[in-house]
Amino acid sequence: MSILRQFEEAFRLEKPLHGLRVVVIHIETKTAYLAWVLRSVGAQVAVTGSNPDSTKDEMVAAMAAEGLHVYARYGASPARNLHDARNR
Repeated sequence: MSILRQFEEAFRLEKPLHGLRVVVIHIETKTAYLAWVLRSVGAQVAVTGSNPDSTKDEMVAAMAAEGLHVYARYGASPARNLHDARNR
């Protein structure tokens, strides 16, 4: 995680990813941190789960509370995630 922290500190003010859309696929603590760092350097970030059985609902809630677009929940099928994303 220290490389992500260094990246964030180096580019937080510059925002080199401004306007870039990024999708993070997989929801756990490490990828949640990646999503937050990408957003802090300017990217528009959406997060979805690739494996519904490994999706961490507490991470989903934390990311949504921080304003990230999250389309996943534990046990949801890929079709359900897609439906949620299209109807948001």
